[in-house]
Amino acid sequence: MEVINEPGCGHAKFARMSEKEVAEKVFSQGSRLESDESGVLISNSSGDCAWIMKKCSEIMKGDVSLRFEDNRTVFSVWCPARKSGSRHGDAHRISCKMTRLPPSTWGFVVDDSAIQRKLMDRFLNIAGIDKDRRIIWGQNSDEIYHFGDRVRDILISNPNDKLILIVDENLDIIDGLTHHSTVSGSRCIKRLLEELDQSHERRLLALVRSANDSSKEIATYTSRAHGFIPKAPIDKNDVLQLIQPWWMKKFGCFDDTDSEGKSPYHSTRSICESRCQDADGDLAHAIEVITALCKVQSGKSLRTRWKIIREKLHALKGDLKSTIMSKGNGIDSVLAEIESF
Repeated sequence: MEVINEPGCGHAKFARMSEKEVAEKVFSQGSRLESDESGVLISNSSGDCAWIMKKCSEIMKGDVSLRFEDNRTVFSVWCPARKSGSRHGDAHRISCKMTRLPPSTWGFVVDDSAIQRKLMDRFLNIAGIDKDRRIIWGQNSDEIYHFGDRVRDILISNPNDKLILIVDENLDIIDGLTHHSTVSGSRCIKRLLEELDQSHERRLLALVRSANDSSKEIATYTSRAHGFIPKAPIDKNDVLQLIQPWWMKKFGCFDDTDSEGKSPYHSTRSICESRCQDADGDLAHAIEVITALCKVQSGKSLRTRWKIIREKLHALKGDLKSTIMSKGNGIDSVLAEIESF
């Protein structure tokens, strides 16, 4: 549900604030966002109405947001709902379920793993993003360091379009056996969001993707980006479910009646299977590389290679978690063993 109001006192100043700043200053306990002639004020409030609304929404597995757009203020609240059923008073649960992303959406993925880039291209395809609007980067240092510039260019050149950005948390820049650096995807997103003009940031949904998904790590990711999605096997029935809560929180509901009857993804089964077979081949190659690195003549040689071996093992962990559907085949013990390093 959205409640839309005309601009009020101090609206121009509020509109320059990021959505995260607004959320912190409006929905925190004991605070109220006001404006006077000197600027934006954060004052004490005994009512806590906004904070209470947020807590109630979270209890109902939903959330709230407040957006100051150019010519209006939009308060949004969403949660699972119940709709009256038959005349006997039965009720059944309904949800605002996406069948595909809006046709004008761009998809941008950054990942240093060739396997993950192939899988995420399929992910965006299933989400309904056209091929000419899918950008998959991360194969070299230039694409990792400068993807923010490309995102900015797309938003500027397409003022009516939205863009979903998905960035791997650990972007390793490796040249042969030499490790250059590890770049934090969430920190890159944070910097990008801080640098973007507000009119562009409003049309961007930036998500972190990682195999490390403890509550502490997720809290870190969501403090820097708009949301988080885990590395997991790609199931066509789950793709939009991963995106939907973050999309609704950022943009509100999307009326996709125009796409009713259309397939939620464009590729045929054979194309998807072909990409999975390619990923299997890449997995085998990654294992061969790790095996070759471990074949040394002495413990000293192994110690000099250990850092790069560890990095490749953890990259393999993410690839295994997102390509192997079945647990119970020994994969859990393999992942646990890698995690112990």
